[in-house]
Amino acid sequence: MRLLMIVYEDGIDGDITGLLEEQGAAGYTKVYQVEGRGDTSGPKLGTPIWPGFNNLLFVAVEEEVVEPLTQALRELQASYRKRPGLKIFAWPMEVF
Repeated sequence: MRLLMIVYEDGIDGDITGLLEEQGAAGYTKVYQVEGRGDTSGPKLGTPIWPGFNNLLFVAVEEEVVEPLTQALRELQASYRKRPGLKIFAWPMEVF
């Protein structure tokens, strides 16, 4: 199994969670209004100077789901006129 950490702009939250369900990865843990700064997206600090927030999802998936899910997330990102920030990180995972 893999643990995916998906960090994305909060404005695309509904599309992200809908896509997870479509891809068979409907179970997740979500953290709302995460502040931070990406290498290309700039700061998201929820202030007038640096508006906006990110959300953070932790998703546990089987190995065979990782590639199709990450591809679908990239296609979703590319479908927007202005590409929203989206980063995907993965770790090996054991369930006890």
